[in-house]
Amino acid sequence: MLLAALAIGGCEFDSFLDPSVVGRWEPTPMVLPILKRLDVIDEPLPGPQDVTQVQPEDLLYQAREYTIGPGDAVSVSVFELLTPGQNTVQTLRVDELGMFRHPILGPIKAAGLTPSQLEHATVQIIKTKDILRGEPTVSAVVLEGQHNTFTVISDVNVSGIYQILGTDFRLLDATALSRAVPFRTNKIYMYRQVRLDDPVTEIVETAGQTVPKPASPTDTEQLIDEIFKGLEPDPATDDSGESTVDDPAPVPIALSLDEVEGQVQWVNVDDQWVRANAQRRDLPAELEGVAAQSSPVVTQRIIEIPYDKLLEGDLSYNIVIRSGDIIRIPEPIRGNVYMGGAILRRGTFNLPPEPTTLKQIVIAAGGLSALATPERVDLIRRIAPDQEAMVRVNLRAIFEGKQPDFFMKPNDIVNVGNSFPVTPLAVFRNGFRVSYGFGFVLDRNFGFDVFGPTYRR
Repeated sequence: MLLAALAIGGCEFDSFLDPSVVGRWEPTPMVLPILKRLDVIDEPLPGPQDVTQVQPEDLLYQAREYTIGPGDAVSVSVFELLTPGQNTVQTLRVDELGMFRHPILGPIKAAGLTPSQLEHATVQIIKTKDILRGEPTVSAVVLEGQHNTFTVISDVNVSGIYQILGTDFRLLDATALSRAVPFRTNKIYMYRQVRLDDPVTEIVETAGQTVPKPASPTDTEQLIDEIFKGLEPDPATDDSGESTVDDPAPVPIALSLDEVEGQVQWVNVDDQWVRANAQRRDLPAELEGVAAQSSPVVTQRIIEIPYDKLLEGDLSYNIVIRSGDIIRIPEPIRGNVYMGGAILRRGTFNLPPEPTTLKQIVIAAGGLSALATPERVDLIRRIAPDQEAMVRVNLRAIFEGKQPDFFMKPNDIVNVGNSFPVTPLAVFRNGFRVSYGFGFVLDRNFGFDVFGPTYRR
């Protein structure tokens, strides 16, 4: 009866005589996470840190004029500048100082201006020099813009700088143009410079449609002052909070560039107050005011994009490419995993492009040998060029679903150990001889003439 019960229900019991047999074999399904890193060895996080997800404003394209920069090829046309009834066209590149050096009108500051602003600046120069009678007709066109570009960094030998073709140029357009993304790519990263003084776009729902709601631009200095307001005590008050100054003197603002000893002079340039004494006196006349203009305050965003979902048709990740964006294609997993110890096939195994777990690499190595102890498995992982960490792994608990599995990494070493009871159990297990019917077990260890004399050649 006992043998019959074991024969009937044996498929639902783990082998107690063979400890190398591991598995769950339960009818109830289970969902477990797969770890990307092992916290017990303080392993560094994979990929870039401080990533952000795709925001709704990343899907909205901004219809704005191109901003001219050094190296751009610009064509400026002035009607009846030299010949009546004809346009005088000059096509030049903006130099390193940001100047468009017109042979007749002289140097014109073009860097930082849009084509329409360059047209207005050219009209003002013509009026100042009184070259034409009446209202000048000027046209400025950017023939080759070197700053309306994006960068792709990849390991498939197609890294480079590419031109943004249109205002509604999106991520799928960029990957198709550069051909830098391998087909088996799960995630890509976008590095984007964001100006803090740009107006914040609010997304609102109107009649079932998502439309952007522009907000007023934020003054960066005012924002910083509001953040730190109240953190420092007011030097003009005592401990009781009362003012210790009777009549505080107003801060004078001078409209002159003349420096006055003991005073800070300011000047209004393009509706912005800048320090006049910070202006360099040794600059050319056409560059006056350029040094006083401060660089825009920017911050960096790292946008994580699930490229596999985008290829499956989820266009909510097809963000707009903006000028200066950097697309980084992560390098696919390459390397070897080394299997040793009580494993059937010891040796070196190449990691496939897809992420591979510990269970998969053990099964690829043929499984555990008869002398293996699944509770004693050492994982040796390189965490730095000159450092490695060792951690003990319970392979049986992972196969039984009691502990989560984890992804393997290049240069990982898996060493499967054994223990004292496994050898006697293996000898005891191999000593069984089972026969049925009229069969019998014949031991030929004591001779070759069991069935009569044997003739050897």
